[in-house]
Amino acid sequence: MVSHPGDAVKRAVSARIFALLDVVAEAATPPTLSAIARDARLPVPTVHRLLGDLLRSGALVRTADGGYQLGERIWRLGVAAPWEREFRAAAATHTHALARRTGSAVALSALDGTRLICLDSVAGLWETVELSRSGDSLPTAAASAGKILLAGAAKDRAPAVLSGRLPRFTPFTPVEPGLVRPLRDAAAAIAAALSS
Repeated sequence: MVSHPGDAVKRAVSARIFALLDVVAEAATPPTLSAIARDARLPVPTVHRLLGDLLRSGALVRTADGGYQLGERIWRLGVAAPWEREFRAAAATHTHALARRTGSAVALSALDGTRLICLDSVAGLWETVELSRSGDSLPTAAASAGKILLAGAAKDRAPAVLSGRLPRFTPFTPVEPGLVRPLRDAAAAIAAALSS
């Protein structure tokens, strides 16, 4: 493969753009320019310039209070991915049936490194639980789905998730690895009982 002098710069710019998009996507509320620069570990002038480009392209939009959030263009790109449509369609019959049968909310999730990504969710009949939306990213230990997936994950993945104090997502989120390990082990025991 032939390398061109501009390739390193292009990769650097694309990596910076994705860093900004990741910060905006993972923020609980629309972040400000300075918060994005801090979390992406980039200089404010660079972030200002790149955010301007992303705004003009429709990838980001400004909120009334000056924050940034993902724009319609990002949504259109995401739903255009064929694997996403096929995966959700294949799972829909099962997630809806499970929600009807149990009356509980159902979340279809996957591990992405040390984070839990919500792929789809179906509301339960009686619960008032706030469901994650497709694409939401959570700390793995903050959700029951994360503990279940962690219980069945490769042995080398658990230490990365449980290596230190965990991020607090709600007042009830266990943040000490010693508190999460028994929950993970209980999830593994339940999964083993259900599969036998």
